[in-house]
Amino acid sequence: VPHIVQFSDVDYNNHCNSCKYLERMIDAYRPDWYGKPLRLDIQYQKEQRLGGVLDTYYLVLEDGAQYQQKNEEGVTCCSARITVSN
Repeated sequence: VPHIVQFSDVDYNNHCNSCKYLERMIDAYRPDWYGKPLRLDIQYQKEQRLGGVLDTYYLVLEDGAQYQQKNEEGVTCCSARITVSN
């Protein structure tokens, strides 16, 4: 589901806040990771501003998930990998 970047998503520079990127990713796919140690590797490739559109994509991996958030042109704005330790 596309997300339009709202006022509450942006920081003082009018860019999407890093925590909001992560929230959208976790909302898209979050298996039962409660209470397990996690490793987060996140990369910011392109700024997304107020009013911009973000689409979240994910790939389920054996040990976690890989995420990408792309803008309306299909350019990756933010990507992350979450690895679960047992």
